[in-house]
Amino acid sequence: MIRFLIRMVIAVVANAVGLLVAAALLDGMHVNAGSFVVAVIIFTVAIPSLIWVFLSAMFLVFAVPAVVLDGHGPVDSIGVSFRMVARHFWGVFGRFFVFFLILFVCVMVAAIPAMILAAGGSLLARAGTIFRIGAILWTSLITAFTFPFWVASLILQYRALAPAGGEETVADAAATGPVGSLAPRPASGEQPTPYIFE
Repeated sequence: MIRFLIRMVIAVVANAVGLLVAAALLDGMHVNAGSFVVAVIIFTVAIPSLIWVFLSAMFLVFAVPAVVLDGHGPVDSIGVSFRMVARHFWGVFGRFFVFFLILFVCVMVAAIPAMILAAGGSLLARAGTIFRIGAILWTSLITAFTFPFWVASLILQYRALAPAGGEETVADAAATGPVGSLAPRPASGEQPTPYIFE
């Protein structure tokens, strides 16, 4: 009981110090009631909410592919997705991180013409609307073009963790075969998962 109380006091003091530092940074090193309230809201609501949203998205990422590709029910697909991600959390997280990093760089490079159009629209008074419409159309085109890559990445990862037709997963195939043997080949006409290298 004493240990619990000591931990609670340390946690309260650490949070109070963190809140005061955040409030000071928000208001240019002057702590007033308004900046302290904003710091309290950030520490107690915003940060835990962002962590919750991130973890929920990570654990539910394979729910839709489980329904569409393997015919799981809506509730069952949530459990399937949760189990798949829980077993391979860092692998899934790492692959999505690398994918989104590459996608971010590609989108930033592809968005350069939209930024040029927007800058041209701000310089020209009468033709500004045409340039703004062009920038919006270009941005929409980039979004429409990158969405299939996100879906392909999601399906490739899902199939790597849950191959179609009751095949073994890549981890199961690697664990069951003798050392140096090739991974089992899929039935004729089916493609292997992207993580089986022959």
